[in-house]
Amino acid sequence: MLRFFPQREEKSEDFKPKKVVKSLKPDWEKPLKGWQPIEVDLNLLPKRVFFIDGVRRTELRVSIFDGKTFLGEGIFVSLGAGFVEIDFSRRFFRYRPKLFNGVKRYFIHNAAKKINNFPTEWNIKGRGFNTVYKTIYSPDEDISAFANLLMRKLEVETFKGLKLQEGDFLLMDGTVKTTKFVPNVAYLAKDFRYIHLDEEYFEILFNLKKGQRTPAFLFEEITTYFDKREGKFKERVVPKIGTYIKLADNSPQPSFKENPFFGLARIEIPLAENKKEAILTLEKAAAVAVFFANHPLRDKRSPQNLTPIAFLEKHLRRYLGHYSLLRREIQNYLQRL
Repeated sequence: MLRFFPQREEKSEDFKPKKVVKSLKPDWEKPLKGWQPIEVDLNLLPKRVFFIDGVRRTELRVSIFDGKTFLGEGIFVSLGAGFVEIDFSRRFFRYRPKLFNGVKRYFIHNAAKKINNFPTEWNIKGRGFNTVYKTIYSPDEDISAFANLLMRKLEVETFKGLKLQEGDFLLMDGTVKTTKFVPNVAYLAKDFRYIHLDEEYFEILFNLKKGQRTPAFLFEEITTYFDKREGKFKERVVPKIGTYIKLADNSPQPSFKENPFFGLARIEIPLAENKKEAILTLEKAAAVAVFFANHPLRDKRSPQNLTPIAFLEKHLRRYLGHYSLLRREIQNYLQRL
């Protein structure tokens, strides 16, 4: 008899630092003698900008037993991805968010593939809602990583579904995972645990003023990807071009006021053959990030959590449903098994 035992509440995933190779070429854009802060040019703001982001919420994590035999773990998750469009050619631009392909709900587990009487889907009913979670087997033991993979797939599908025109710009939330450079597509790393520059550049980095960036540099990062053939996650080295930007000078919150990291973000793109095109993409992304930097009184993750991204996240989470109600009804469903 299969039994499912809820674990601790899980609203956000634990952060897992990436393995990093130090900067390979700090003078990729500027010679070392001319390595000084660069003013971000807001005149480079594209006429139309798209932001893509995904949301993930874990409703419940469970331990799976067959009698007294431990089989593995499972999580009930809700995923969604979408975009927000901003058109500067209009007299008054406004945020135009859209959920792409609806909300996806899964029960992801790492128990054996074939278990007798294991549900293929879970029909969770409550007052005013009827929600179905599709069962998916995770070939990797880390079911949280597999859930993140599914969310990234939704973000990629959103990107492919956009009807971008010449001159449109796309800023993705997160770090570069691909080795393919696409002009006018950049990535914004809001949180980082490593500095991809040697100590000799720290004085310039931590003395940047609002609206300034460092010269672009070449670095490598070891990222994970899912190998479909072998059914497991693997690591690969991805060469990237990055630049640090300063989005705000001072925080109104005393605890962050003296923090050297406050207001810093990193813009990344995959290594490109066309250096001029790559630098222009970075410059446009820097202009977009500075223009849309959030205010600390509006968002505790500001200024790195840009206003369109924060707006999009809030918009997408509305579609996920009420967390407490879903969690309670899932627990009730499991107790009836």
